[in-house]
Amino acid sequence: MIRDLAQDDLPQLLHISRSMHVESVYRNYALHEERTEYILCELILNPAVYTKGVFLNDKLIGVFLGEVSTDLWTDVQVARDIILYVLPEHRSGGQGIRLLKSFKEWAEPRADEIVISVFAGIENAALGRILDRMGYTKSGTLHMMRAA
Repeated sequence: MIRDLAQDDLPQLLHISRSMHVESVYRNYALHEERTEYILCELILNPAVYTKGVFLNDKLIGVFLGEVSTDLWTDVQVARDIILYVLPEHRSGGQGIRLLKSFKEWAEPRADEIVISVFAGIENAALGRILDRMGYTKSGTLHMMRAA
């Protein structure tokens, strides 16, 4: 079941955040849990932010947070993901696709463009293939280098 996230979901959201952090490109840096909790709480309380979770037997197994903002250079409204993450043991069940479709449905009346970023280092190629099948087109790449 997909539903809006609430403050009561914060403990489970923090669990998801820890799991995502361990898999991400930033896994070599410490997760700042107090900041993470504060930001997640602020996002959940903001009615303009898309905050949905997918639950299985009341357990949070995936999240999608997104927002719409005006492009810096034009009046184009762009819907962007902030977080898209599904716990590894639930990725083959289509939960991520359900979250992507739900975000698209939410974003279409609010935005001119929908942008999904693929850079966390968590099954980037698989997510790219899913987005291709859903009709998204690749628009550039992201390159990273650790600073000296």
